[in-house]
Amino acid sequence: MTKERMNAIRIIDELIAYFFAQQITDINIDLDYGLSQTEISVQGPCKEEPADLDQLEDVLNSERQEELEEYYSSLLGENRNYHELNLLGALVDGADITFDNQQLSITVYRKRS
Repeated sequence: MTKERMNAIRIIDELIAYFFAQQITDINIDLDYGLSQTEISVQGPCKEEPADLDQLEDVLNSERQEELEEYYSSLLGENRNYHELNLLGALVDGADITFDNQQLSITVYRKRS
């Protein structure tokens, strides 16, 4: 399996873990593994807006750190804590996050190198 596909799997895994941490268990996942970028969308019903949503948006929209990708990617899944979301932010190029009508939606983008 290619490194890009493994990164997509790790990104999905971390997003699912975030949703589970918010007690969201009815989750929809869309994956567009395109030629120029990977787009992953995760949605689910959520009674209240997560308190850390603004911080999460900042982390996922921080600058991608290609020089550390392999190292960060290997660390994902080691421990389940917020630090992992910081690692995830270093692997994606951007994100759109919305909370509307008790529906949480997170879409992340990763351009191909």
